[in-house]
Amino acid sequence: MPGISTFLPLRSRDPETSLSVMFIKKYKSFNYICKMGKSRFLDSYSRLVKKARNRNASHLGLAIYEHACQSITTNGENEYTILAQNQCFGLVIEAQSSCDCIIAQMQTIAGTLHEYKILRNMAAVNKFLGIYYARVMELEQ
Repeated sequence: MPGISTFLPLRSRDPETSLSVMFIKKYKSFNYICKMGKSRFLDSYSRLVKKARNRNASHLGLAIYEHACQSITTNGENEYTILAQNQCFGLVIEAQSSCDCIIAQMQTIAGTLHEYKILRNMAAVNKFLGIYYARVMELEQ
């Protein structure tokens, strides 16, 4: 589904319940969306948005439908293609979950450093940059 991430970006926290993951698992290809028809897709999409508890994406249904109809064919109805897509998507979800776990552990470790607390109070330093700077300061000592 080329371009779907511009409408529905993958959220880092809990990717299994992310709207983008649920959307790709449900609709699988733009061909399926076009075959559904506009009103049927919009009804189905609004139910999916409610299920994912994402209020910000409720207005994107029409734009996604138009993008799907103007897009190229991405994959057919082949069951092997769909199985491969599901396997690859499972790997993306696992990688994202592992990344979140590593970042949480790094934040826990960095929180024990005195320098990290000082860095986090600075206006331009976010949690990821703070971890990096705290690690650099620890290595310099």
